[in-house]
Amino acid sequence: MIQRETLAALFETYFRILKHSMNTSNSRYKATSVFPGGSHPLLAPCLEGLGKFSHLIDLDFMSELIACLKKLSGYTDHQGEIPPDNTLSVSERLQCCIVAFKVWRSNLEALNVDLQDFFVQFYNLILEYRPDRDHGEVLADALKTLLWEGKQQDMLRAAAFIKRLATFALSFGSTEAIAGLDHAEASSPEEYQVPKHVGK
Repeated sequence: MIQRETLAALFETYFRILKHSMNTSNSRYKATSVFPGGSHPLLAPCLEGLGKFSHLIDLDFMSELIACLKKLSGYTDHQGEIPPDNTLSVSERLQCCIVAFKVWRSNLEALNVDLQDFFVQFYNLILEYRPDRDHGEVLADALKTLLWEGKQQDMLRAAAFIKRLATFALSFGSTEAIAGLDHAEASSPEEYQVPKHVGK
C-alpha cells in the first residue's frame, strides 16, 4: 500500500514537471533568462526517472504521457509548419524521444501507440545537434534505444538514419565524423558491415 502511494506521488510529481516544462518551453524567454543552467533544471532527472520506471506507469496515463513527450520533443503534426518557440535543448528533446520509446517497449502488449512521429523528430534533431553545445552521450543513447534495441528492425528506417548520420559526419570535425560513421556502421545490416578483420 505504501509502495503504491509512493509510486503514485512520484509519477504525479513527474507529470507536474512535464506540464510545467511544456508551458515554459513555448514562452518567448530564453532558457538562460530564468536560470543560469537553463529554465528546466528538473526536466532531465524527471525524464531519467520516467525511463527507469516506465514499466510501473499506470496505463491510464500512457496516452497523456506520450502526448506530453511529443510536444516537448518539438514535433509538429503539420508539414511545413514552423514549430513554436521551444527553449528545450536538443539533448532534452532527444531524451523525450528516448523515454517515449522506453515507455512503449515496456508496455508492448497493453499500449497501442505509433512512435513514427518520434522517429521523424529524432531524424530531424540529428542535424540540430552541435558537439560543442549538446551531450554526445544522449545522442548515442537515442541511437541505441530507437534504432538498435528491440526485436524488430525496420531496414528502410535504418537506411534513412544511416544516410542522415553520414550527412552529419560531413558537417563536423574528424572526431565527430568518425563517431557518426561508427554509429552508421553499427546501424547497418550485418551483411553490409565491414568485417572486423579487414584492415588488420
